[in-house]
Amino acid sequence: MPATILAIAAAISAVTAISLDCMGNKRLYAPFKALTTILFIALAFAAPASEYRLWLIATLVLWLAGDVALTRPNGFVAGLVSFLVGHAVLIAGMVSIANLEWQRGPVSLWAIVAVAGLIMLGRSVPEKMRAPVAIYVFVLVTTAMVATMLMKDMPQAIWLTAGGTLFVISDFVLAFNKFRRRVPLSPVFILGTYWGAIACFVTFACKTAETALG
Repeated sequence: MPATILAIAAAISAVTAISLDCMGNKRLYAPFKALTTILFIALAFAAPASEYRLWLIATLVLWLAGDVALTRPNGFVAGLVSFLVGHAVLIAGMVSIANLEWQRGPVSLWAIVAVAGLIMLGRSVPEKMRAPVAIYVFVLVTTAMVATMLMKDMPQAIWLTAGGTLFVISDFVLAFNKFRRRVPLSPVFILGTYWGAIACFVTFACKTAETALG
């Protein structure tokens, strides 16, 4: 029951944050954005104990720091670093729960996505930001790639793959919106897919525990 209440609260907070961002109300948007991620952290704590859950909680705390940084006028780089480290932690967590086998298909697929994303952004990214953005894109798609490879021997990893895919969409839309051209209703696409991704990662924590118990 507490998990259900937390999930409903997170959904309400997410919709509120997205609405406030669409309306341009930055003063109220910032606390609701942080609150939504905090509620997802609470949901992760409520999941059954597992090694993955610990990695996930650490990841979400780092992403919360990134959320806060991105609401600041000059916080993009700090936010980028927080999210990058968070992805690295999540990758470590995914690798720790299964024997990962190198698979050409997922590697090729996500390499193409990374290259396509960087080409899409092109020279619109300021020169001093190109290297950090490229590194972040590499780590971002690696999260999705590892998740996809886990599906071979772990069917419930489809939740990780869905989360990784949604995160890639979220960050590519964010980058396109920031560096190239304004996207209409961008908060809906950026934040909706971002928190959708987190929901998938948290759901995997629950599904993994259920499988272990079964």
